[in-house]
Amino acid sequence: MNPFTTLIAFIVGCLVLYLGIRDRNGWLIGVAMIPLAIVAYSVIYLIIQVSA
Repeated sequence: MNPFTTLIAFIVGCLVLYLGIRDRNGWLIGVAMIPLAIVAYSVIYLIIQVSA
């Protein structure tokens, strides 16, 4: 994944997670996990590629 796309997904995920926690909205927190999961997968994939 493009590093800039990963950065944008991380920023969007953090903002949506913040809004979900602030408003105590469960489904918004769940939606925020989608871009954050993509970022986590991308970082783990990058670590595996660098260490191999």
